[in-house]
Amino acid sequence: MTEKHPDADEYGKKQRLITNAAAGGIVLLSGVFLLLAGLGLLGETLTVASAAVWAPLCALGLILLVASLAQRSALAMWTAVLLLLCALVTALNNYGGAAVGYRRLYPVYIAAPGIASLFAMLISRDFAFHIKAALLFVVTAAVFSLESGGVVGLAVVIPCLILLLGAVMVFFAVKDRKKEEDDDA
Repeated sequence: MTEKHPDADEYGKKQRLITNAAAGGIVLLSGVFLLLAGLGLLGETLTVASAAVWAPLCALGLILLVASLAQRSALAMWTAVLLLLCALVTALNNYGGAAVGYRRLYPVYIAAPGIASLFAMLISRDFAFHIKAALLFVVTAAVFSLESGGVVGLAVVIPCLILLLGAVMVFFAVKDRKKEEDDDA
């Protein structure tokens, strides 16, 4: 049986206090922000309706970011970064003008789990796993960004994704085979 450190309960209480106080503060700031938007004090384009999706995502992401740092939770960090990226894309879509929109930004949604993995890696220290996850999502998003940027159409992107999938499958087949041979030796 493992023994608890004498200060473990006190440390846990401090983490909860920090997380809960920060969460309350972030919710209060979000309420003030939305109230100012509702009163029209933040300009004509920044309204409660235009912030109804990204502002709560951002608030929840910030709450989870504080929790991840206070509690050293890789899962909370991953979720925080994912929500913050989704909030960013939504805000850019709402306020970025005609040149920026979901049509151009959707690859960020594809890359988001990979980017979040890079941040979670800083807490978990499981570098190999998170780098592989990041590569999977970021490379896939890069291929889709060729389409969203108008460089090529889906008629090129889809075959490129299939080629990428095939290359990954061959790589892991050879890698697994080599590992089996090393284990047998």
